[in-house]
Amino acid sequence: ASAWDVDDEEDLRIKMCINVNAEDFQTIHHELGHNFYQRAYSFQPFLFRGSANDGFHEALGDAVALSVTPEYLRQIGLIDEVPPPDADLGLLMRDALDKVAFLPFGLLVDQWRWQVFSGEIPADEYNRGWWELRERYQGVAPPV
Repeated sequence: ASAWDVDDEEDLRIKMCINVNAEDFQTIHHELGHNFYQRAYSFQPFLFRGSANDGFHEALGDAVALSVTPEYLRQIGLIDEVPPPDADLGLLMRDALDKVAFLPFGLLVDQWRWQVFSGEIPADEYNRGWWELRERYQGVAPPV
């Protein structure tokens, strides 16, 4: 999925092949977060009509996706009543696995890039450097 600011004025679009399920419902809200952020800087001079950092764009998209709560689902008529708080455990575990489990991988990707750019990992050792970081941060060994 992707969010598009077509004309820097009012034409915002989301491109996504949607299925009627909870995952796509959350994804579309994430993309709406990108659109809201695009509106926030749309009145800046042209060179400043972008995110200060790609990570910030993703953080805002994720923040809007987190608004998909049982209370919100009740307000928009998708459920009749809010389930008890203990029913949130599955949702919270899914979010934790989605976000927390990614942290070591995200760190090692940046570590590898920084070491490549600095010359610490020369071009002929890219693969070795990658797998050393995978083992250090994730405990994953290279395939045999």
